[in-house]
Amino acid sequence: MKSQFILYYKPLKTITMAKTQTNGGDISGKVLHVEEPQRINDKFSKRVLIMEVFDGQYANEVPFEFVNANMDQIKAVRPDDWVTVHYAISARKQEKEGQPVRRYVTLKGISCYRE
Repeated sequence: MKSQFILYYKPLKTITMAKTQTNGGDISGKVLHVEEPQRINDKFSKRVLIMEVFDGQYANEVPFEFVNANMDQIKAVRPDDWVTVHYAISARKQEKEGQPVRRYVTLKGISCYRE
């Protein structure tokens, strides 16, 4: 009697199909401070929420900028509240003649939910 083996397989994804690009995420932590709104110009205002998050055993104080209409997301948030922030990462490069290139990263708050 002959044995029969039937192989089932799924084709592997190509590299381009397997990689997806994300620009942000969700993070939860305790609110340490909510700054007063800052009006930069007629079209740009921001408010910063500083949240304590842990990286293993170390606490980090992470700022999230809520801009323009998104500032309303944190108007009821107070220090010591536990929140989840949905954020996007924004970066810019600064080049000045005779100086090294500097890069800045900002975490832009999109939404904020109290737990």
